Amino acid sequence: MKIFTLAGLVVFSAATVLADTVNLEDMIKEKLAQQKKLGDMTVEQKTIEAEKPKLDAQAVKNQKTDKDLKTKATEWSMDNDANEAAKRAALNSGCRPGQKTTDTALVARCNPVIARINTETDRIEAAGKKLLADKGELARAQAQLTKDTDAWAARKKHNDAVMNDLNRRIAALTQYLSKRCTSIPANATDENVKHACGNIQFDGARPDLPPCETDECKAAEALFGRRAPR
Repeated sequence: MKIFTLAGLVVFSAATVLADTVNLEDMIKEKLAQQKKLGDMTVEQKTIEAEKPKLDAQAVKNQKTDKDLKTKATEWSMDNDANEAAKRAALNSGCRPGQKTTDTALVARCNPVIARINTETDRIEAAGKKLLADKGELARAQAQLTKDTDAWAARKKHNDAVMNDLNRRIAALTQYLSKRCTSIPANATDENVKHACGNIQFDGARPDLPPCETDECKAAEALFGRRAPR
């Protein structure tokens, strides 16, 4: 394999074309493109991470609500049991709601008792309905949190996978280029590339390059894909 240098122009022999079909300028452009994508995904990652505290706060809120509702449910049950006991006691003492009697003493004794029981019964029934409504609202909030958390996890997983792939590709490009060019700035332009790598041309090369035949060329294709014919 012969490589001739003429006035800064790097000229590869035709055999070199078969050994390396990956154009260095294309690789630099690819690396810069991948770095830009990585920057965009990094911004997206920050956006995703910023949403996590909101989900955590909602989870804490739901847990507190659940605890409060359990406490209220226990209190409601105790109040209901106490009211049921008061009803039984009133009946046992002869106070029967709706009964008709000429016993004025019984009326005077029982009416206030029955009124208190009726008022407490109304309060307990209203509290029970409110408790059920609050439990339903909590269930919906829990379901929404689960949905939002799953969606967040899926976005993060996808973003992580993309960033890992971009980092892998950038590392592979960096390693690939480090073996062929030197002193290439991270934000290299076409002019930088030509200055560092030379103005790459191929003597006698066909515009439609043949398939890779070397292990090095095949490895490059596996990493970066087949270069489109020029």
